[in-house]
Amino acid sequence: MKLLEYEAKEIFTKYGIPTAASCVVNDADAAAAFIASGGFTKPVAAYIAGRAAVPGKRMGHAGAIISGGAGTAQGKMDALRKAGAAIGERPIEVAEHLKRILG
Repeated sequence: MKLLEYEAKEIFTKYGIPTAASCVVNDADAAAAFIASGGFTKPVAAYIAGRAAVPGKRMGHAGAIISGGAGTAQGKMDALRKAGAAIGERPIEVAEHLKRILG
């Protein structure tokens, strides 16, 4: 199934999941901090791409955006887990987490 952003937001709204006009946070560390602060109380499932990124090489996905040695894909996964998010090691695992979370 392919959804446009507005279609997904309509579905989220139907189930009480808050959305914003644009991205709420732009990195996993900020998301983890927001979740941990109690700012977002719904269950979270995530996948961080880029674990195989070549160190020092800038690539176009979030897992590869590393600044000064901080913000590695593994660090992002750890921060999200610590905040209570269910992390998929593979994309299919996110779907499995969501099935479990949503019943």
